[in-house]
Amino acid sequence: MLLLAGLYVVAIGLRAAVTPLWFDEIITYQIANLGGPRTIVEALLAKADNHPPLDYIARHYAMAVFGGSELAFRLPSIVAMLVASLCLYLIVLRRTSVLPALAAFSFPFVTVAVRYASEGRGYAFLMASVCLAFLAWQRAAEKPTPVRLLFLLLCLSVGPYCHYYGVLNYGPIVIGEAWRSWENRKISWPIAGCILLSLVSLGLLVPFAIRATEFAPNFWVRFGPTSLVQTYTHLLSSAIPAIAASLIVVALLSLSPAAGPSARGGEPTALPRHEVVAAIALSLLPIATYVLALLVTRAFDQRYVLNTVFGVALLLAYLIHEATSRRPRYAQAVTLVFALWAAGTLVLQAPREPAKPYAIRSDFVEVIEASPLPVVVPDYHAYLRHRLYLPEALRSRLYYVADLGFAVKYERKDTSDRMLLNLRPFMQANVVPFCDFVKRHPRFLMLTGENGWLFPKLIEDRAQVSILAGSAPAHAILSVTLERPGNC
Repeated sequence: MLLLAGLYVVAIGLRAAVTPLWFDEIITYQIANLGGPRTIVEALLAKADNHPPLDYIARHYAMAVFGGSELAFRLPSIVAMLVASLCLYLIVLRRTSVLPALAAFSFPFVTVAVRYASEGRGYAFLMASVCLAFLAWQRAAEKPTPVRLLFLLLCLSVGPYCHYYGVLNYGPIVIGEAWRSWENRKISWPIAGCILLSLVSLGLLVPFAIRATEFAPNFWVRFGPTSLVQTYTHLLSSAIPAIAASLIVVALLSLSPAAGPSARGGEPTALPRHEVVAAIALSLLPIATYVLALLVTRAFDQRYVLNTVFGVALLLAYLIHEATSRRPRYAQAVTLVFALWAAGTLVLQAPREPAKPYAIRSDFVEVIEASPLPVVVPDYHAYLRHRLYLPEALRSRLYYVADLGFAVKYERKDTSDRMLLNLRPFMQANVVPFCDFVKRHPRFLMLTGENGWLFPKLIEDRAQVSILAGSAPAHAILSVTLERPGNC
């Protein structure tokens, strides 16, 4: 476990240090870099992003201590993912033995969850929060001391303050506790009180959640009936080779002659059924999230249900526990396969070569420097990357033109335009409403690439366009004249 943890820190730390930030991360980076928690809260209440504040505040202090590098910005995610896996280890070790605990610790590293350990968004905190809540509930159910109850209250509360879908962390705990109460024929009022107090503590999130609903009508993600199958496939597909290898090894062991007794004798220690029920509920998290998205949030994405991985990890550990007494070689083989697969996956996560500096082609720079015209970057991803990584003299010439109506008309989503317009007062970016921009600048330059809604808008308005460098539409710099923009 310690060897895997060390490998994780090195591999994911290297990846976090050299990988450039992408759109969502840059939004988080800009907000986390504001003056302090109060300014961060003001920006989120101004709808600069649609997430709760705790993740931004944690990154703010990480950068205050370690500097503004990509590694410092992503450090909270690296720590959070490691905490999640360590909690799995402790949860399983408490009920079983080292083999199942090591398998549970290894499992998240062989799934897509490990990718989010080096991403500067709230998903790693979301994963850590559910594991901490499960561990706290396990301890409080054994002996509800004031310290354990307070730990449970805090761990349940922290999830929604990192990501709104952290509210679903309550589901497995409430279902497991209800099962335990039914078995014991009595309610544990201290734990029930903790859950209720934790829910009350979420009242401070209501203003943030209300403002986040502004993004719902034209949110960027689309989902349908096939989303559930796609979600499980996405979350667990990288674990399939390890599962297949485990089955092959077990099959080979079953055919080989036994060197001695195949079992130590006796039955494995009985697992608390309420914890197994809670793990099953956690494994079914995508279903609950899908229903919530249909009825309320209109937002469903595979990243929002990463906690499913930890429910599956617990169930895997419980199966290995059942095999430990009856077939110890099987349990050892399966655990070894997952540990080795996790090590290999972590090695592959490490970068093979230094990241290339982010830049604009030299011939494009020559055109920009030779012209007095403003330069529009029609893709919001590219605009934020340019603004973060290019020299000040160059990025000050770049603009992003935004319009919620045109974004919905041409792309059927306005999330990024809305976010950039709301964030503009806080990061002082050259984000300008489309109609205001073209009235002041009927002639401008434009960088093509991943073109958003602006390209079809210019075609519809019959703008005069000529290629100055590169090859359109894939990658070029254009001269654009738009005298009479429509709907302005």
